[in-house]
Amino acid sequence: MPYSRCELIWPAIFSLVLLLIILITSIVGIASHFKAKANYDEVACASGVVIDDVTNGNVSFTDSTNYFSGIRTVYN
Repeated sequence: MPYSRCELIWPAIFSLVLLLIILITSIVGIASHFKAKANYDEVACASGVVIDDVTNGNVSFTDSTNYFSGIRTVYN
């Protein structure tokens, strides 16, 4: 028995809609569970500190023996 065009297309459309629903709920669940915004803010702050330390240098706060002069000092 040949199928009509509608009978051939609706399973694909239904599968795409179901896939979109699954993706949206997964993204919302992951974002709320891992607190993606808070993690992004922490990484952004830490990367700023690392870039500043590499550029301008840093002294270890615990024992002051670990010292990195920074790229700017080495360049000058």
